[in-house]
Amino acid sequence: MKECIICKQDAGMFAKKAYNGCVCKACRQYLPMHIDLKSCDADYLIRLVEQAKEKAKIFSNTSSYGTMYLDSVHSMFCFSKNEKNGEPTDLGDIFSIAELKETGIYCADIRNIGTNTNKVVCNVKVKVVTDNVATEYIAAENEPCEFTKKDKMLDVTEPKRLTMFRSLFYQMIDDTRFQILKKLQDIQKLKEMEAESVKKKTASKQDMEWARGVLFLENTECSPEEIKKQQKKLMRMFHPDIHPELGDDYAKKINNAAEILLREK
Repeated sequence: MKECIICKQDAGMFAKKAYNGCVCKACRQYLPMHIDLKSCDADYLIRLVEQAKEKAKIFSNTSSYGTMYLDSVHSMFCFSKNEKNGEPTDLGDIFSIAELKETGIYCADIRNIGTNTNKVVCNVKVKVVTDNVATEYIAAENEPCEFTKKDKMLDVTEPKRLTMFRSLFYQMIDDTRFQILKKLQDIQKLKEMEAESVKKKTASKQDMEWARGVLFLENTECSPEEIKKQQKKLMRMFHPDIHPELGDDYAKKINNAAEILLREK
């Protein structure tokens, strides 16, 4: 019995060779389409399958075009050559919009396949670039295009269904990036509020120390009565009538200090 290097179960008759063993059909559905099994070791393949299974748990198709499926609820998309009950069954190429760095859906290989220039088709390709992947998928082959003849030339228009699907996909990208940006702004705002709170606490602490110094209070847990008593005592000692050289400034400091300490009680 050949053992699958990923799930450690019987690889079965549909097994395919990998770098140091073989991979069963069940595990291959969680591997990317473009992967070269013969150049990948077991650890790398196991990691890919684990990541794909995590994404596959939540992926749910909301719209599709050829081999491309969108999940607008979870901001994800994938490519699968097969489906069952409207859901993709090849789950190795699932991407989240958040990891997407560059993309594009476009017509390629536009060609005439009719004997009398009566049919023009194209292949619809999708470019996907992330930190780990930079590849191109074929979403649909031989898609009929609308066209008109002009001076022995063909003016070709892409399939309308493609235009609508691309609009859905790009809108999903815009919505997701807006949500990400809003989250980042909320986080930044929260950080600024926390910084302001720390600043106020620091300022408040400094004010308290200044006030205790002005009132000559060493005890940090003075009662309101003790603060008022010390305030009156100092006002009598340093009253402007007794020490005219100090003016009103010191009396104001004493009153301000008492006000700061009493406000915190």
